[in-house]
Amino acid sequence: MGETSADAPRLVRFGVYELNLHLGELRKSGARLNLQQQPLQLLSVLLERPGELVTREELRKRLWPDDTFVDFEHGLNAAVKRLRDTLGDSADSPRFVETVPRRGYRFIAPTNLPNVPGAGTSRAAGRWRAGWAWMIVGVVAAALIGLGSWAVLKPRERASPASLSESAGPVTRLTTGSDLNTEPTVSPDGEWVAYASDRSGEGNLDIWMQRLSGGDAVRLTRDAADEREPTFSADGSRIAFRSEREGGGIYVIPSHSGGEARLLVPGAHGPRFSPDGRWLAYSIGPARFSMDKTMAFRAQTYLLPAAGGEATRLLPDFASVVWPVWSPDGRRLLVTASNKVTDDPEWWVVSLDDLAPVKSSGVTVVIPGAAGFPVRPWTWLDGNRIVYSAALGGDSWDLWEVALAPDTWVVSREPRRLTTGAHLQSHASIVGARLFFTSLTHTINVWSLPLPVNDAGVVAPARRVTATSALQWWPSVSEDGRRLVFRGDKGGLWIRELDTDREVLLVSSQRLVRGFITADGSRVAFQVFDRKGEIFAVPSTGGGLERLCADCGDGFLEAWSRDKTRLLYESGNPSEVFVLDLRSGEKRRALERSPNSLWNARFSPDDRWITVTEELAVEGRSRVWIAPFRHGSSPEAHEWVSVTNGEHWDDKPRWSTDGTLMYFTSFRDGFLCLWAQRLRPDTQKPTGPPFAVKHFHSTRFSMTNTGIGALEVGIARDRIFINLGELTGNIWTTSLR
Repeated sequence: MGETSADAPRLVRFGVYELNLHLGELRKSGARLNLQQQPLQLLSVLLERPGELVTREELRKRLWPDDTFVDFEHGLNAAVKRLRDTLGDSADSPRFVETVPRRGYRFIAPTNLPNVPGAGTSRAAGRWRAGWAWMIVGVVAAALIGLGSWAVLKPRERASPASLSESAGPVTRLTTGSDLNTEPTVSPDGEWVAYASDRSGEGNLDIWMQRLSGGDAVRLTRDAADEREPTFSADGSRIAFRSEREGGGIYVIPSHSGGEARLLVPGAHGPRFSPDGRWLAYSIGPARFSMDKTMAFRAQTYLLPAAGGEATRLLPDFASVVWPVWSPDGRRLLVTASNKVTDDPEWWVVSLDDLAPVKSSGVTVVIPGAAGFPVRPWTWLDGNRIVYSAALGGDSWDLWEVALAPDTWVVSREPRRLTTGAHLQSHASIVGARLFFTSLTHTINVWSLPLPVNDAGVVAPARRVTATSALQWWPSVSEDGRRLVFRGDKGGLWIRELDTDREVLLVSSQRLVRGFITADGSRVAFQVFDRKGEIFAVPSTGGGLERLCADCGDGFLEAWSRDKTRLLYESGNPSEVFVLDLRSGEKRRALERSPNSLWNARFSPDDRWITVTEELAVEGRSRVWIAPFRHGSSPEAHEWVSVTNGEHWDDKPRWSTDGTLMYFTSFRDGFLCLWAQRLRPDTQKPTGPPFAVKHFHSTRFSMTNTGIGALEVGIARDRIFINLGELTGNIWTTSLR
């Protein structure tokens, strides 16, 4: 095996794999794998420098000494193929070993290897300490908490074929291809499965049905809007589903004959028919939770008589009630709810006899370090067994089963893990002992849009800038649009020369690193989250690190000034905006708006103003402001200019390079889209109404799939750079033992 440094870790872990560098053993989930010496050596060499390019010439020298006579090209290609076969990897969609054409290979999966040398122990701080914990154990909530929701993200590998634990039998894939096939629901007689899919190639989800005994899938809906969340009625004759057509709502359609869909409940989502056929449960309002419970977007759940009549709100005194799951006898509902706005969401069991709620307990303990995260329940089985999605140690999201004691509804035994592996596994549906679920692939990349030429927005489609199997987020671009910095989960902070598409690893780190490039593209500032709040800078062409600040508080680095003499960062609780003068080293408060927190601060192109997002006391709302930059003092409240009205969740304010437009993201139309507001150059006051720059209403492909914590918007002279996330996946089935 190739040499390793003296301080290299004995065990290198990536996904479900573990390589013992000293013994030369590769294991998967503890089981030893048989791998020949050359591919094992190849893996060892790549893991010495994760995220970095290892050239073919370097590999030749390490794997085949000078006195070895061998067809090197054939030998290396064969070793790479054997390694990929063992890891279940693919050259076209790599999760572990990425080919750099004509140059070499790069190991791209997250590992337990050391991070930025010379920096302190990584630890997120302030209000983002909780956020960092969520990044470790969280995953795109659009995949698991109802497609279209959001949360802070963790770096993900691409989903490989799902594997099942000893709790289940052999697994079979029900759908195939690179489409998004998701949200399966099985008919009560066990003969059919309905699901949402964009397999038609028309760019939207429709409801499809497929006979489990064989045959082609049948398309039930054909509207241009996404249609999803299907659920069978108790007799199997109808399917209720969520459609985004005409403002969104729950529709119902005959399950076998198809036909015209009928609107049942405007604005609602998450329909669930009761097993006894008496009720339809559904929710109104966004079914999403943020990392900060004070920012949680909350929904309410209702019961509608299946025979018609008035709907009844379930637990009307609760701040939030979402994700209803029926008991097998239809007499109870399991919901995820918060009694008060300040409470963490928990499981509650509600009896339809008296509507008295009983709080369950012992569920969230299966997620170490993530108390309060609302694990998503999918189905309720006989014996009061609940199947749900949750993370264990942050490695993957899997399906679990837990039993609740009757009457007390506390966990009565240790949770049982049903699926294993580096997948996003969700949307479980069970009939008898047969389990159906979705295994999803999630990618995030940087995309670009042309600037809007008028208030009609951008018609042209987004163009992909980065294109790997990893997650690429937080783009920061130079003003001329030639250099792009972004964070990747394949090894740190990267810079891309957009003229040549040359991509270079600027800072190697598996820890949270967010970079900001100067307007002229010459330097990049970044932050390694440790207890000191250190800020570093590096030339954009590479070179030694320079520490700009040894103790800049417990928040986030935010932006450079155009003249490169100042940095904005946030600190405190509630968070305030501070300015660091790089010439004197002096730190002063720039903006505060107690008792509310401020973040996402940016200098105007002339360095005279600062824009910022204010979190409002009303949950799910924020406001974008512009305030004058005072050297050494915070401006008075009357000097602040309101860009948005505080009626929506508006975020990520970013100036155009000429200062006449303010771009921002917003949930104002029910989706996370890109908007803009024209400004008067002299006063910065808005002129005219805000307009949509680009809508992203797709379930498969959107800014929502990025997650608010990982989303960024960068503005150059001729283009806009944004994060967009994509979900693809297939439906699998197995029999539970």
